[in-house]
Amino acid sequence: MPLYQMFCIASHFREYKQIKDLVTMSAMHVMNEGGVVRNIQFDGTKTLPERMRRHKQYYTIGDYWKMDFDTSPRTLRTLAGIMRRDHRVIRWTMLKLGEKAEDVVTSPEQTVERQSITPSINSPFWL
Repeated sequence: MPLYQMFCIASHFREYKQIKDLVTMSAMHVMNEGGVVRNIQFDGTKTLPERMRRHKQYYTIGDYWKMDFDTSPRTLRTLAGIMRRDHRVIRWTMLKLGEKAEDVVTSPEQTVERQSITPSINSPFWL
């Protein structure tokens, strides 16, 4: 299953329950369709870079969050439909990170060993 990352801007509510329900519904949809949710990160409430319109309303503040998950392309289309119809969602986008998790993981950098420099007696730095 391909690995995806979804960025979402949700409309801001005073109570945390609205954003929690949206994130839970999105994650449960992926898991019920046989996918795996790898990470959910809330990036906070921020002022939008410009006034945005969605579902006949204007927004200036939004809650930013992202979710990393593995799922089939068919489930990705149904999740996009859910985001499109949900009145709490202002904007969203989904990025394909790779075909497998191994494609995304970077190999650790190899350490470079320094050769020790021994100063010679005739070196100007030795004096």
